[in-house]
Amino acid sequence: MLIDTQSQPLVTLNSAMVTGTLTEPVTTMTRPSGTGVFLLGTDAIHPGMHTASAVMLVPFGVGSDAQTFTMNVYGWQRYHSITGQPQYDAWVPVLLATFTAITLDANQAYPSNFDLSAANMFFCRAITLGVGNAGTSVEVVSPAGTNHEIAHIILDTKGSSFLEARYTVGTNTSCNCLCKKM
Repeated sequence: MLIDTQSQPLVTLNSAMVTGTLTEPVTTMTRPSGTGVFLLGTDAIHPGMHTASAVMLVPFGVGSDAQTFTMNVYGWQRYHSITGQPQYDAWVPVLLATFTAITLDANQAYPSNFDLSAANMFFCRAITLGVGNAGTSVEVVSPAGTNHEIAHIILDTKGSSFLEARYTVGTNTSCNCLCKKM
């Protein structure tokens, strides 16, 4: 059997660079939206009808060489009540993975004509998996060598309707991530 994967472009996950510390998402009756929330399905009205099974994440940030930040990635799962009146939906955030020591590489500058370009904006050369199932639901490609390849993540979405990344700025100034459905 041959399974084709439709190629998708990388898109910036957050509409602006993120600064500050991480706050955990909480279950809500409101459909996830806003900065950092990425629709995984093909239908914004009926999320979850079709969803990407995995995403590629390419973190980047503003700072200098070897500065670091942390990123938590959540999947939003839809819970639909089938008992009681009225029926309702709730959205439950589940932690898919935590990435620590995401390390900037001054030799991998973020292109100056991209949407969020800024001085001293770099891709990362190393990523350390904090929480997640390495090699099964999370693949971290972290070259960390002297050839300055860009590090990235392949992450199983576990059937989530939405994906959300939240960050903690470490020694760097701000951070963000490119994302694509797979």
